[in-house]
Amino acid sequence: MASVALATGCGGGSRQDAGEKSASYDVEVVRASFPKAQAVARPATLELQVRNSGSNNVPNLAVSLDSLNYRSNFAGLADASRPVWAIEQGPGAVAKPPVESQEVSLPGGAGTAYVSTWALGPLPAGRTQTFTWRAPGCAAGALSRGN
Repeated sequence: MASVALATGCGGGSRQDAGEKSASYDVEVVRASFPKAQAVARPATLELQVRNSGSNNVPNLAVSLDSLNYRSNFAGLADASRPVWAIEQGPGAVAKPPVESQEVSLPGGAGTAYVSTWALGPLPAGRTQTFTWRAPGCAAGALSRGN
């Protein structure tokens, strides 16, 4: 069984979740699929099916992925964060025609203000929601790291 937790970003100012009531929800990942072997330029799809196993409705089901990058110690890098996976399309419906308001805003209507976090909205008790990410292929650095 998984648990849902709220996270805050770094920096100053007030919390984005200020005024939200504190609550816990019972959810479980009932299915997770991802290719066991990946290769450069071979598209891959990650799917997570999450079920609300509790008796309360989840007001906004969100998933954060924390494995899309790795840190490099190579001297002289402007940014030590190196991509392992680039998301081509995140969860959620794509607008027709697709609208991208910023360079980092990927197609898929479930994007949030939090980095690497997607939300699909309310999840009633006993119901299941599927998050789907499409990636064009793993980055070359992932292969050299044995992924």
